[in-house]
Amino acid sequence: MTGASPFDALAARYDAWFDAHPAAYASELAVLRRLLPEGGRCLDLGTGTGRFAAPLGAAVGVDCSAPMLRRAAARGVPVVQARAERLPFPDAAFDTVLSVTTLCFIADPAAMLTEARRVLKARGTLVLAMLDAASPAGRAYLDAHAHGPFFRHARRETADEVDALIRRGGFTTAEWWQTLSTDPDRMDRAEEAVPGHGRGAFAAVRAVRP
Repeated sequence: MTGASPFDALAARYDAWFDAHPAAYASELAVLRRLLPEGGRCLDLGTGTGRFAAPLGAAVGVDCSAPMLRRAAARGVPVVQARAERLPFPDAAFDTVLSVTTLCFIADPAAMLTEARRVLKARGTLVLAMLDAASPAGRAYLDAHAHGPFFRHARRETADEVDALIRRGGFTTAEWWQTLSTDPDRMDRAEEAVPGHGRGAFAAVRAVRP
């Protein structure tokens, strides 16, 4: 794949956020571990620098940014440079597709979900995480970072909107969990996950491909 990503110049800054905010990072990982099934072959869609793919054991990480992927590869993640809307994998190649705060940056989110469904096996699992603009914490965080280097490229999405989009994409949404009910930039300890959405800035859903 050729062409530059707006995130090519931001890989180091993106990576540094996780080192500077270990409590928020641990909280997010705990939600994803709760939702991800054990075993099987997992694709991390929009893997960035591999901050989630590496600890969660993804078999492959996909991203359109080569500088991001170099950092993911250094973490031991097998990587492929490609766009989420056009994946270079055969049908039914994965048991699980993981995607963390990626959908809001994709120009055609319906196409991304169509591709995620295509590469999943029957009864495969989609775990998708997002920043929920309907939650007070999510709204405040997005307001504070609206003109920053990352979220100026993003759409604001609510969990209800994403749930509806996933269902239209041919998935059955099964379970939502959330965390980060306070400002992630100021957290000094990890926060326990709670079910549902609408309270935490970070919300994640487990959905099933029929």
